Amino acid sequence: MVCGICGTDQHIYHGKPGSASVVAPRVLGHELAGEISAVGEQVTSFAIGDRVTVDPNIYCGRCNHCRGGRMHLCDHLKAVGVTQDGGWQSTSLCLQPIAFLCLPC
Repeated sequence: MVCGICGTDQHIYHGKPGSASVVAPRVLGHELAGEISAVGEQVTSFAIGDRVTVDPNIYCGRCNHCRGGRMHLCDHLKAVGVTQDGGWQSTSLCLQPIAFLCLPC
């Protein structure tokens, strides 16, 4: 797995106000990519060995914003590496709806 470092990570690390509602301890890293090492029984669109990247934003899908197609305003927004542990670890659990297959160039 690889993970980038961006300004948001630096702000969170240094405890700057307004970066995000992070509760320590938290493994940072929301810009990550890796290779699938295991899949659940109901996963059909990915296989072991697939290379993936993720959209770190996890939308509820139930609030008025999400139902209106404005997910970026989600009332219950969560994010990998911000509200749950992220990519600065050796492995990461990724839910299927936020993973994207990386195609070869």
